[in-house]
Amino acid sequence: MPTKEEVIPELMEWHFQVDPEMTKAYRFLSPNEDDPREPIKFLEVSPGTPASGSVMTFTFGRTEEVPYLTTIATITPQEMEQVQRGEIPLPPGWDLSEAQDLTALAMPAAHTNGHKP
Repeated sequence: MPTKEEVIPELMEWHFQVDPEMTKAYRFLSPNEDDPREPIKFLEVSPGTPASGSVMTFTFGRTEEVPYLTTIATITPQEMEQVQRGEIPLPPGWDLSEAQDLTALAMPAAHTNGHKP
């Protein structure tokens, strides 16, 4: 079975294909991240997503390609600013100061002038 770290680049590539307007992507780790029952958790920022005024998560089941639960929240850039100011809370256990910035994995070369950031 592939590790979470092995499936994340493919997940990010697929997420960018689904939402090419995505500008930021973060991964949140938990203390029990090594437990295969612990979902992979992403926060994605996209101007194309409808604003909700909150960080709503959706969890997707395991697949053959990604044998882990995946929890995703997508917010607008304006909502991201509100999260950073503490006006909109993140889900319990999600700490932006400890999140992994996966934007470079999500952004294809066309959006980075051909260079990997």
